[in-house]
Amino acid sequence: MRRFHKNAKKRMLTGAVFFTFALGLTGCDSLKDINLEKTEENSLEEMKEDEKYQLIEKYIDKYYLYEVDEDKEKEEMYRALVAGLDDPYSYYYTKEEYKELMESYQGTFCGIGVSVGIKVNEDVPYAIKVFKNSGAQEAGMQDGDRIVAVDGTDVAGMELDEVVGMTRGEEGTTLDVTVYRESSDEYIDFTITRKEVVLETVEHRMLDSDIGYVGVYSFDENTDEQFAEAIDDLESQGMQSMIIDLRNNGGGMLVTMVNMLDYILPKERLIYCLDKEGNNIGTEYSTNKHQVEMPIVILVNEYSASASECFAGTMQDYDAATVVGTQSYGKGVMQQIYELPDGSGLKLTVAEYYTGGGRNIHGVGITPDVVIELPDEVLSEVDDTQLAKAKEILLEQMR
Repeated sequence: MRRFHKNAKKRMLTGAVFFTFALGLTGCDSLKDINLEKTEENSLEEMKEDEKYQLIEKYIDKYYLYEVDEDKEKEEMYRALVAGLDDPYSYYYTKEEYKELMESYQGTFCGIGVSVGIKVNEDVPYAIKVFKNSGAQEAGMQDGDRIVAVDGTDVAGMELDEVVGMTRGEEGTTLDVTVYRESSDEYIDFTITRKEVVLETVEHRMLDSDIGYVGVYSFDENTDEQFAEAIDDLESQGMQSMIIDLRNNGGGMLVTMVNMLDYILPKERLIYCLDKEGNNIGTEYSTNKHQVEMPIVILVNEYSASASECFAGTMQDYDAATVVGTQSYGKGVMQQIYELPDGSGLKLTVAEYYTGGGRNIHGVGITPDVVIELPDEVLSEVDDTQLAKAKEILLEQMR
C-alpha cells in the first residue's frame, strides 16, 4: 500500500476527486471485492473524503494493470489540486519546473529560446518571439509559428506553463517540435538543441526624424535596467520623441514595470493592488528622480497583457502617451509565487491591480487612443501600419 504524508493527503482532497474521474472506475468489480472496513457511521453513501481517497488507493493497488510511478502520481495530484481552482494564472510547479521559472525571471535559462504565448480565444500555443542565437532560430523557427506538438505530444489545450516547461532542459539535449506556419500553410518538423539563452528583453534604435524606438518583450528582473539604458542611449543620439512597443508582451514582474514608469513619469501614483478582502496591499508612486519629457506613443495589441497593460494604461491615465494599436488582452490580476519546503513552487492569484488612474482592466483591456489594425502579413517594417501611425502622430506633435 502506498502511503503519502497524512497532512499532505488532507490537502490533496480536491485534487483526489479530479483524479477519480481520470481513472474511470466504471465497469470494475463491485466494492465488496475490496475489504473496506465499514461502520454504521461510515456507510458508502456517507463516505468521508479521506476514506474515499483510501478506497481509490485500494482499487489502484488491487486492480490497476501497470506499474505506478508514485512520485509522478503525487505530483499530478498536487497539480490537480491547483487546477481545481479553474484559474488559468494559478499553477503548481515541480522542483525542476520551479527552478526553471526562477531562472527565466533572472533573464537566463536553458531551453530552445522561444517566448511562448496563447492567442485570444484559441488553445494552441505559438512562438511570440524566437530569440537571436537560440537553438530555435538556428533550426529555422519563426515568430508566429503555432506550436502543434513537442516530442510527439499534442500541446493543444495545455497550460502555458506546462508547454514552456517542456521546452526547457539541460544544455545540449534535443527535442522535436512540430509547428504550423500560416504564411506558407504547412506543418514543419524541427529538431532543436537546447542551449543557454540570455534574454535581451529590450531593443532600441533611432528611426528617422529624431524618433527613438524602444521595443520591450517582457518584464523580467533586468528589463528595467535595459529600458533605462536604452532611453539614455537614444537621448544621447538626439531623440526628440519616442515609440515604446509593447505588442506581444505578455507581462512579467510588476516591480519591474513600476521601475520603468518611475523612470518616465513625475511624482504620480503608478499602481495599487487590492486583495480578496478589498484591502490595499500595495500602492506605488514615482520617486520623481528621473523624467522623460517628450511626445511618446505606446504600441499595444491583443497579446499585450498584464504589466504591459498597466504600463500603457497608467501612461494613458496621465496623458503622458498616446496609445496606438488594438484592444489589449485584459489581465488585471496579480500572482504571488511561493517556494515550498521541498523546492517545488506554487503560483496563486492573490490580488487585483489598478492603473495609476484607478482603472481595473481585468477582462476589459486597454482601449487605444487610436485603433488601427495590422495587415494579415507583415513582412517588414514598411508593412507595419501601427508603427507608421505612431510616427505620423509624433511628427504632428513635434511641429
